[in-house]
This record gives sequence, C-alpha cells and structure tokens, in this order.
Amino acid sequence: SIVGTNVAADALSNLASPGVVGGALIVVGEDYGEGASVIQERTHAYALKSTLALFDPRPDLANMVRLVEHAFALSEASNMPAVMELRIRACHVRGRFVAKDNVAPRFSTRELIAEPAAFDYMRLAHPPVTFAHEKLKVAQRIPAAQAYIAAHALNERFDAEQGVQREVGLIVQGGLYNALIRALQQCGLADAFGASQLPLLVLNVTYPLVPAEVSDFCAGRRAVLVLEEGTPEYTEKDVAQVLRRLDVQTPAHGKDMLPAAGEYTVEVIVQGLIAFADAHLPGLDLGAARAWLAAR
Repeated sequence: SIVGTNVAADALSNLASPGVVGGALIVVGEDYGEGASVIQERTHAYALKSTLALFDPRPDLANMVRLVEHAFALSEASNMPAVMELRIRACHVRGRFVAKDNVAPRFSTRELIAEPAAFDYMRLAHPPVTFAHEKLKVAQRIPAAQAYIAAHALNERFDAEQGVQREVGLIVQGGLYNALIRALQQCGLADAFGASQLPLLVLNVTYPLVPAEVSDFCAGRRAVLVLEEGTPEYTEKDVAQVLRRLDVQTPAHGKDMLPAAGEYTVEVIVQGLIAFADAHLPGLDLGAARAWLAAR
C-alpha cells in the first residue's frame, strides 16, 4: 500500500471508504486507442480496488443521458461513489435526446441548510473505522447497487430472432457496442439498423455485475463470448465466477478467442467472432467476413 492510503495520497480510496450520502459521480475519459497515454491504468482496476460503481454506457446520446441520471441515483441509493467511463467512441457520437424538466435542488443558495452537518467519527477514513467501512461495502453497498441496476434495467438485453444463432450469446462492454454491431454487420449477422442475429447482453454498468442477469442470459446456451477491451480480463473473470457459483455450465469465452491486450477495433472483433462461430456455430457461412478481413 502506498503511504497515506485513505488519508491523502489516494483520493478515491478516501472518498469510497466512508461512502457518500447525496450521490457522487466521477466522469473519466478513457481513450484506449491511438490517443491513449496510460492504457495500462484501466479505470476498471480503480473501481475494483476502491469499490466504485463503474458505468461504461452504450454510445447513444439518449442512453448516455439516461445513465448519467441513474449514476447519481445509484450512488445515492448505495452510498457508493460512481464512475462514468466515456471512451473516444462515446465522445464522437452524434444524435439527439429529449430533455427532462429542471428540478430545483432541495438545498441551494436560496434554500440553505439550517445547521452544518454534525461531526461523525464514522465518516473518517482511517483505522479503526475503516474496518467497518470494508464490511459495509460488501454487506450493504454492493448489494444495494446490484438491486438498483436490476430494478432499473441499466444493463440492456437484445434478444435475436428465432434460429440457431440463439444458441449462443455475446456479453459486451457498453462502450464497445457500436464497434461490435459494425463487426456483426461485416459477418452478415446484423442489419443496417443494428438489429443483431446473436443475442446481446450490453453491460452499461461493468462493475458490479448482477449475478442473476448474467446467469439468466447464459443459461441453456451452447456458449457465450465476452468482449472486454483491456487487460486483465476483469469482466470475463467475473462472468466465469458467476456461472460456476450458480452451477451454470455454459462455456464462457473471451480472451482465448480475442487479443489479450490492445484496442478492439472492428477488424479485431470480426476475427474473434469468426473464431467463436467456428467453435460453436460450424454451419454458419462467414466467407464474406473472411474475404473482408483478407482485403484489409
């Protein structure tokens, strides 16, 4: 541990240990590709080590706006700070969304708080109170965040039409959704409007995962492929753990069929989809996708 953890050197740990009351959202720009400067320092790692809810929204303006509102609400409901990861793909999205009416804050310069908050020793971030904070994270905050995610359907499930393709599924970080859809189009597995022939579980919240959502999506399928950009494969390991603990025997692939590190461009995802289809959809003709790759 670095000197001063929970005190000054690690602001995230200092914030996350006692937790928050009114909700807190940290917005980060994580550009993994050519514009990245520290690609090894994944935001996911910081969310894990400090117990922060991590949002990775599907790049659609209406969805991103929806998730900003829910990120504040989830943080307030769970007392857990939230982080929203906006990739370069999200920053370049165009579109429109319907704005809601402004809501006046409960407290403001016009509506002052009568008295300052009383001193609370449990709000400090040093031993011995940090031992209680650790228990609160596991016993209360993570379950509360998972309950909020499930109740408000923050993660999105797109079921495919009837057919052999329904026997498999794809689990994808929200920020990779657009690249995945383009890759599926190159494989002839999605139309021009983004309707996929393979079932998708889009993780707009990549931490914490909701075990019931993962198991319900995976149960009864021949296999699933987890598309997770960056290393280590935190989400893939979480998915595998959920399946084993809940006795769901569906094989979960990921970086055994996709690169362990590096940006997941459309070309990279197409290669992973071909490997996945060769293993679990052998009758699927992906000749056009192979030819497209060969011409790149």
